Amino acid sequence: MIAKAEHLPSLFDRRWLIDALDRRATDARLGLVLFKINGLSAIEDLHGLSGRDRAIAGLGERLAERLHEIAIGHFFADEFFALVDGEADVDLKVRQIVDRAMAAMMLPIDIAGHPVRIDLRMGVVLAPDHGASAEELLSRAITSLNVAARHHLAVAYFDEDVSRTAQDRAAINGELRNALERGEFEIFLQPKAKLPGNELVGFEALLRWHRPGHGLVAPASFIPLAEESGLIREIDVWVVERACAAIKRINTAFGTDFTVSVNASANELDASTYVLTVRDVLRDSGIPPHWLEIEMTETTIAEDMLAASALLAEFRTMGVKVSIDDFGMGYSSLHRLRHFPVSGLKIDRSFVCELAMSKIARVIIRATIELGHALGLQIIAEGVETAAQAADLASLGVDVYQGYYLSRALPESELFLWLQDKLYRLPTAT
Repeated sequence: MIAKAEHLPSLFDRRWLIDALDRRATDARLGLVLFKINGLSAIEDLHGLSGRDRAIAGLGERLAERLHEIAIGHFFADEFFALVDGEADVDLKVRQIVDRAMAAMMLPIDIAGHPVRIDLRMGVVLAPDHGASAEELLSRAITSLNVAARHHLAVAYFDEDVSRTAQDRAAINGELRNALERGEFEIFLQPKAKLPGNELVGFEALLRWHRPGHGLVAPASFIPLAEESGLIREIDVWVVERACAAIKRINTAFGTDFTVSVNASANELDASTYVLTVRDVLRDSGIPPHWLEIEMTETTIAEDMLAASALLAEFRTMGVKVSIDDFGMGYSSLHRLRHFPVSGLKIDRSFVCELAMSKIARVIIRATIELGHALGLQIIAEGVETAAQAADLASLGVDVYQGYYLSRALPESELFLWLQDKLYRLPTAT
């Protein structure tokens, strides 16, 4: 009997696909397309779990309807597959399927009376070119699908570049696992100051990796890998420990009351141990809770708003400050801020860069400032590079800023020298 997907009985299931690939991949030309919904968390945020389920079912139904002449199946969660079997022109057929799938999803799916357009990501492999077994083909199809997701592509076809990227990522991932033990990570601290008076208020702890043979590596190139592997939880804890130790040394040396902010990753939303770990770090370091600030990006919060709200509330109860980073770049809307126990909003650097050239950027910044202040929140701007930007932001009402105009991120030894030289002689935004 042919196995069908349990929740979508008109579709084949993953077991059927694995059997078909193992039977046919060595003696037939096959094309496999994996489909995945992009932005499902936003749909869930707006329409709840039932809306999420309806989006998944709607995608399966739409694919089965528009691609009925080939095998369509439910692979996993919000992922589906199409299998083209034994056609001489399989390459052309696969590209036609991709085009038809994209065209089909231009029409919205009805979710509780609301038309919702589903955004797809697709990964494509061919047999026997890319493998002669289900394990090889599925692994490479998933690799292609991940490449499409990471690079915001509608579709990624497996090829040498995709393979090389996967191998490079695997190599980096292996090195990351040893980086903590080998002491290759270091935190840099970027100063933050009030506007308009430029009084220092604290620092943001930014992770750097001294990768052997590659020099100093910024987090954007390795944090996503650490998140995928789960290693980010160990890194998050390491950063909190080092940041708390650093702010204690700084405040003790200068008799100050500065704060240090650290970024918490999306992985911490379902990690009940993170709050306990931070509490232990505060106790062991002996610093008051208000010296520490936890930042979470708006897009991270949007992944699970209930979990994020609960996590941030626990930190506020402890006396730790919390803020939303990269505000304006995610799915949250301004009115939802009242549900989050945060003390600050950090305006994304992209809006700061466009401030002098874009009326829209100015409107967004002004609206964020006005509503944030009405809710009692501190407004921070990042990526401030010029005196003109600092003065402009001060006139709009931004409370705190950071960026190259004040200082780049510095290792602790250099920061001590910077503080000795600049603590009472900072540039003034006029």
